[in-house]
Amino acid sequence: MTELDSPSLERKLSDRLVSLVDIVFGVVFGLSIPTVFGSDTNITIPNSWGNILTISNFALFVAYISIILSWIGYHKAMEQYPFKIGVGGSRRFFMDLVIVFLYAVLIYARSNTLLYLAIFPIIYLFYLAWDVVLNHEHRTNATSTRTTFKYFIVFLITWLIYSYIGATYDVAWIFLVVALISNLAFRYEKGTWRHN
Repeated sequence: MTELDSPSLERKLSDRLVSLVDIVFGVVFGLSIPTVFGSDTNITIPNSWGNILTISNFALFVAYISIILSWIGYHKAMEQYPFKIGVGGSRRFFMDLVIVFLYAVLIYARSNTLLYLAIFPIIYLFYLAWDVVLNHEHRTNATSTRTTFKYFIVFLITWLIYSYIGATYDVAWIFLVVALISNLAFRYEKGTWRHN
C-alpha cells in the first residue's frame, strides 16, 4: 500500500472536497439573499401578509427547505461513504457541484413556476446518478436508487401535469405544496432524520 492509497489520506481528501462543496452551498445561500431582500440593505417589515404570502416567496421557502435537507442528507452520506480516490469519487464530486448549481437556479427561478418545477426532476436525476455512482464506488447498495427513482418520477409527472394544464396562480400553490411534501417524504424515506 502506497502513501497515496492510505485510508487516512483518502479521508482527508474527501473531507476537503466536502468542505469545498459546503463553501459552494454557502455561496448559493449568500447570493440568494439579494433576491429575498433586494439590494437595499435596510430590511423593512411588510405592512400586510399579502406582501409575504406570494407564490415566489413560497417557492423560495420550498427551495430553502429542499437545500437544507439536502445538505443534511449529503453530510450523512459523506460521513458513511466518503469520496474514494479515483473516477467514482471524482464523478460524485462533480455531481455535487452540479446539484448545488441547480439549487442556485432553483432559487433564481422562483418567479417562474413552470421553470421552477422543471428543475426538480433534473435535480432528482442527478441524485439518482449520484446514488448509482456511490453504490458502484463502494461496491454496495448503500443507498436506495429505487427511492430516488420513484421521486424523480413524482417530480417529472408533477412538472408535466403543471405544464399541461397551464400556469395559473391558484394552481401554482397546489404544485408547490406537492413539491414541498414530496421533498419531505423523499428525505424521510432516505433517512435524513434517522440516527445511525
